[in-house]
Amino acid sequence: MSNISPLGATAQQPAATLPPGYVAPPSSSSSNAGTLNSVNANTFLQLLVSELQNQNPNNPANPSQFLTQTATFEEVQQLTSLQTSMTNLVTAQQNTSATSLLGMQVTGADSAGKSVSGTVDGVELTSGGPVLSVNGSKVSYSSVTEVSQPPTGTSSTGTSSTGTSSTS
Repeated sequence: MSNISPLGATAQQPAATLPPGYVAPPSSSSSNAGTLNSVNANTFLQLLVSELQNQNPNNPANPSQFLTQTATFEEVQQLTSLQTSMTNLVTAQQNTSATSLLGMQVTGADSAGKSVSGTVDGVELTSGGPVLSVNGSKVSYSSVTEVSQPPTGTSSTGTSSTGTSSTS
């Protein structure tokens, strides 16, 4: 059985259209998981207002649908914000962990995949993650496979302890 409107035509909701003069934000050329494909709260509200203005008066939209859409959009915004915060937290944790490896013995792979072992003598914080300087080679923090204390008998200042001291 089909729904027939009082005018004898099938009632259909018109598709939402953007308000006159609205220009969609430019889409980014790179894929970014932190964005909602250039849809923001302003775009969403403009679409919602447009939908309300263009609804069929004989078959108005259900107000609970608008509340559900608004709540869903708010949830997505909050999840995106949480994702950004978690990404920042992980980055800060990696940076802290990498800098704590200064003076430690590590084994890892350089960018060519060659195994490198030695003492960490520097850390570079890059957008791709921390990069350790190990005996003149660059080793990504994520490629470190082993960490140990430096050998005893040497100190991190470059001097060795002999067990004797002289005083004047």
